Amino acid sequence: MATNASADSLLGQLQRGRGLGFLRALQEDTTHVSPLLLACILDDPRWDRQIESRSLYYVPLLIKCGTPLEPIVEHLRTKEDQNQDGYIELATETLINLAYREYLNAGDLLNDYLSYGCHWDMALEALLDIDYDPDGLDDYDHVLSRRFPDDDAPLRRWLRQKQSDESPWKEWKALNPRIMRIFAEIEDGEKRARRVDRDARRRYGQLPLPQLLGMLEDDTSRWVLDVLRERATTADIATWLVAVMNTTPIWSGTALRILQRAKPASPDLLAPLCDLLESGAHYPDTVYTNAASALAFLPAEVTLDLARAWYDSVNQWQRWAADRIMDNHAHANDIPLLYAALLPAMERVGQPFGGFYRVSSILDVLARYPDQGPYPEVEAIFREAGYSWQRWRAAKVLFVSEPDRFGREPAYECLWDCEDNVREVGCSAVHLDISGARERLHVIQHDASIEEGVRRRAKARLTANL
Repeated sequence: MATNASADSLLGQLQRGRGLGFLRALQEDTTHVSPLLLACILDDPRWDRQIESRSLYYVPLLIKCGTPLEPIVEHLRTKEDQNQDGYIELATETLINLAYREYLNAGDLLNDYLSYGCHWDMALEALLDIDYDPDGLDDYDHVLSRRFPDDDAPLRRWLRQKQSDESPWKEWKALNPRIMRIFAEIEDGEKRARRVDRDARRRYGQLPLPQLLGMLEDDTSRWVLDVLRERATTADIATWLVAVMNTTPIWSGTALRILQRAKPASPDLLAPLCDLLESGAHYPDTVYTNAASALAFLPAEVTLDLARAWYDSVNQWQRWAADRIMDNHAHANDIPLLYAALLPAMERVGQPFGGFYRVSSILDVLARYPDQGPYPEVEAIFREAGYSWQRWRAAKVLFVSEPDRFGREPAYECLWDCEDNVREVGCSAVHLDISGARERLHVIQHDASIEEGVRRRAKARLTANL
């Protein structure tokens, strides 16, 4: 992840995806803006590539600036990640979105990308979506056959997510016997997996829940969660503790949520969970995260005083648990403690066990207590946060605690933010007498690339007083 430039600089604002950066870039000389856009795209500034948006924010500016595509292609050929974390490279996503807009020769370059890029599957789906022609499948088929002449694994991973009886997959399997064979193997594998699940449920489904949860390890044990859903109302403390000690993050977290939805956690869990967090034992981080989450499920009357005592603990896991408890249960009289911790937490965001989660947690609590505001320091988070979803949280706090001031200043720039959720806050908050506000809401209402809920919000603001 890139180190962000100053929040006051154009580069820093573009890296963060702020609306102000977009508006400034529209006014600047394109010869100045174009290199900054490329710097952002080639050195991904996002904190969380799984959920943060940037590509659709940069694309209109790239087109306005007439930015050449050669640097993006060179990056993809020489420096693209090899899908190590499973998330698409920003440069790849940007090339795809430029191809959708028929910018320069982006479509041809995306077609070339099939022969070398690690996200070839997303590129192919975009090409098919842009100009799907069943007779044109031959070209794509030849490219992938040359790229993967003997290795079915990449194709199988991709085709496993597709419906073989839908276009274009049904045409492709009719064209290529290899694709038909892979689809058949996938279907046979799914049938075998269902048989294994049925056999496992029949043999082990009535085991005591703690013993059953001990079998929850990977994708092959999804059936355990199905059984847990059916029997979760009978869970005891031992079941909860086995779920906490499970070291597979996705499955253990899912198991805890299933247990909580079925029957709220018992206060009797408090002592063993506290003992675990205070033990200093060398358990995997997942175990301590699970324990903190389970504590936050407990009622406020048994955990809130504990969270207050642990809020500044030297024990990182006690602080972690305190944040989660406060997130769920903080009272109005906790606001001074949390607000005082906000900027110090922001300064530690980039450090291990720093303030990343704490900042988000505090902002969520402040948004529930607007009458305790105003919260002037939240505006610093709005301006400076590198994580765009924290800017969204900050915008919500500012809107509910100072609606008039927020609506006349930051809300306008929110309409051009990289995140749809920030744009939605702007749609709700912006004063319509500001020059350009109605025009921008109209654009948002009709922009198909923006989430439907945001478009509806823009329409509602425009039509509210008609």
